[in-house]
Amino acid sequence: MFFKAKVVKQYPHDPQAFTEGLVFSGGFLYESTGINGQSSLRQVELETGRVLKSYDLPSWYFGKD
Repeated sequence: MFFKAKVVKQYPHDPQAFTEGLVFSGGFLYESTGINGQSSLRQVELETGRVLKSYDLPSWYFGKD
């Protein structure tokens, strides 16, 4: 089964963030990034891509989902 997708709008995003998990709730994006030893959890403003809050995970955790 194939689906067609159409991009209707684009938003800015940190190109250094390797997104593993993404949730949109209450007008904000909540994102987990995953790079070994550099994972984080972030609250991001959708329209600007500005990171409002960020928590760096300890290096032994990998920020997935």
